[in-house]
Amino acid sequence: MARPTYRVVGRGVDTLRVNALGHLHEGVMEEFLGLQQEAVEERDARLHRRRDEVRLETPYTLDGQPLLIAPHGANGGMWQVLLFCPAARISLGAGQLNGISAQVVLSAAFLWQHGYRAAWDMVQALLDTWGGFIYQPSEVHLCADVAGKAAATLRDEDFVRLGHVARWRVEDAMILDIRPSTTAQEDRSTNELIVRYRQAETVSFSLTAPHSSVVYDKPREIRTHSPDKVWFGDIWEANGWDREQPVIRVEMRYEREVLHEMGIDTMDQLWEGLDSLWQYSTQKWLRHTRPTLDKNRSRWPTTAWWQMVQGVTFERADALPGVRVKQRQFHERKMLATILGYVESWVAWKAAEGGMGAGFDLYDALVGVFDHADDHYAYHETTFRQAVTQKRRKIGFTD
Repeated sequence: MARPTYRVVGRGVDTLRVNALGHLHEGVMEEFLGLQQEAVEERDARLHRRRDEVRLETPYTLDGQPLLIAPHGANGGMWQVLLFCPAARISLGAGQLNGISAQVVLSAAFLWQHGYRAAWDMVQALLDTWGGFIYQPSEVHLCADVAGKAAATLRDEDFVRLGHVARWRVEDAMILDIRPSTTAQEDRSTNELIVRYRQAETVSFSLTAPHSSVVYDKPREIRTHSPDKVWFGDIWEANGWDREQPVIRVEMRYEREVLHEMGIDTMDQLWEGLDSLWQYSTQKWLRHTRPTLDKNRSRWPTTAWWQMVQGVTFERADALPGVRVKQRQFHERKMLATILGYVESWVAWKAAEGGMGAGFDLYDALVGVFDHADDHYAYHETTFRQAVTQKRRKIGFTD
């Protein structure tokens, strides 16, 4: 029987949360609070319309997308201002939390569209206009997509996790020492295997800890939870995927506490340390093994699949410039199907009133919808054009 072949078809940063330590320039917070007050007035003026969806456009853009401001803050007042666009979510405050005046979360689509370094450079360029900041990584998820292994073969007992961080060295490739656990066995209390329809789907490790991991069937996750991320297939195909092999994602997650322990306190340190983080996580912290009769699981040999995972490096970020186009095409197809489905249902109900003539077609149905549109927009105190403009801003388009 031929040995299975594995191929890395994607690698990158899938989540990035960054703290901005320092102070906003004079007048910046006042400007945003003024815009926020306008958003509050817009929200309060709404009667029947969805008040919780109010987002007011600001003069600022990110990647050509207008930043929208919410009529409220968050986290019990810690963040006074919330800004949104498809590329990122930005929170602004008074710097009372350890000197953090801003925090930004970059979206996965934005990171994969431009590559994580270029995406962050755009965000930093915007934040630098608002204040004098030192940027500190707060959370980062590294991932590698490997083709050739089926999720059904994942078994929790084949994964071995040993030790914890004792000391971080910034020297060469081997950068940290591992302190053995005080007991002979590894910590398995926080491992979880998720099975759906009798097929293994996700194996998770220490999800509530500052350092955690998930290993899962990425195509299945896209089909069931994130269908607007079908563009991952284009990234994988560019790296040799045949559109038939299964793809497993290995994702390592690091929060502020463990990043600090590992000496990563600036963005430069993060970029320089991505490979070292991955080496620690896949070589020391977690391994997929081939069980033997040896009772000491730490001596079980690493599988060929996991050796492929261990060899991933992040000096080249996979990116797909057409991510936004792919997302738009997906949503347009979905919306068209939804529109036609609703029109069909509309006609089915209305036909009970006066029947449906032999020549009745889609055009007649849309005319019937149009005849009721004015009443709909009057009830919601808006117009078709105003509603479209508001939705364009929300999905990241300027007028």
